[in-house]
Amino acid sequence: MPDFPHILDAPPASGGATADFTIFVEGSTYLARDRDGILVVSSTNLKTVMDAIKASNKKFHFTAGTFDYGTIVSAGDRMTFSGLSDMVFEGEGMGITIIRNDGGSLAEDTEVWNMTDCPRTTIQDMTCIADGAPRQTSDCIDFDNSDDVLIQRVRITNSRGDGIIVDGKGTDNQCLRLTIKDCFITGCDDSGIELLATDRALVQNVHSYGNGAKGIEVNVSVLQANGNSSAARILGNFVYDNDNAGIAINGKSCVVSGNIAYNNKGDGIRIDTNHGHEDGDLSKVTTEDDSPGTLTDLDQDWRDNVHAGRLVRSLPGGETLRVASNTATVITGTSTWSADPGDNQEYDIAEEADDNIVTGNVCYDDQSSPTQDNGIRILDQDCNRTVVVGNSAHGNQSNEYTDNGTATVLGDNAGF
Repeated sequence: MPDFPHILDAPPASGGATADFTIFVEGSTYLARDRDGILVVSSTNLKTVMDAIKASNKKFHFTAGTFDYGTIVSAGDRMTFSGLSDMVFEGEGMGITIIRNDGGSLAEDTEVWNMTDCPRTTIQDMTCIADGAPRQTSDCIDFDNSDDVLIQRVRITNSRGDGIIVDGKGTDNQCLRLTIKDCFITGCDDSGIELLATDRALVQNVHSYGNGAKGIEVNVSVLQANGNSSAARILGNFVYDNDNAGIAINGKSCVVSGNIAYNNKGDGIRIDTNHGHEDGDLSKVTTEDDSPGTLTDLDQDWRDNVHAGRLVRSLPGGETLRVASNTATVITGTSTWSADPGDNQEYDIAEEADDNIVTGNVCYDDQSSPTQDNGIRILDQDCNRTVVVGNSAHGNQSNEYTDNGTATVLGDNAGF
């Protein structure tokens, strides 16, 4: 890994003096003391200790040492936080305070930090490890429906799924104003960071490398009504040696600036579109209108799962539909099917990537046999009005720049 001196194993912001609870380990026993030094709880089971003290409006300080939730043998063994707010969880530094678990091959999610409806929560100054067999939905740090979250100075060295995932969840929710900064993330079976249904997130000064998918991924929850991620700022990060792409953006009005993406497989930076593959009952998606027409008799499956604003493709007659509420407008192809396609008809749901800005990034491959396919790639026609300016690309396997988008604004760049 190259030496980037502006990324430091920074000391904790405040230390434990102001903590409501200090958690420490003696031999195989975990103990928690309150701010007056009074022992509150002790156990050889870390979850027992944390369950006894977790509460809103509290600061939890972990001293130096390894805090091990052990092997998770059932879903009930996983530590969870739900419906709590205004919490700070801090260690004494990356590599100094280590919090871990082992999900083994359990067919359940086994996050180290599983947080639902926990706004204004901070996790900082520690290393987190989520061991176990790969499982796509089992991440290391997982926030659902939680606004104003801060994750800083955290090192993740293993995860069954993503390193950090933040998801709006629910029907109409986005996670607002997330900040992830000054972190190291590696060894994840999926992406280092994935943002699902977020708005105004900031990811800055992060090293995300050696992960099984993307380094940093701004994505969309395809089956969620307000599932798009919007206005993310991906600034000054280092993404390298990831197996799919350095940075992938399927969102709207995002800014990708000042990043270095190199030696990834796939693309350095990709403006992406999410084409979710679904199947369902299309028996009531029919009309006698000529193309273009409006399909008004949509069944419950469509009303529940294909939300307003989405494109639907790969239908029996090659149609493309634009869904709005419980109707769909045919925008390409014929609107009349010769036969009722019935249940279990496969189709694709697409989410467009609009009005993103890619500027001031460096995308290169310096290996003797390059693996980074494109320096910057605009994936397809559903990427609309991307601005690409002030970037540099060189040494990439296929192309320094590939543009398959619609109405892309291409300014001055070096290398393409």
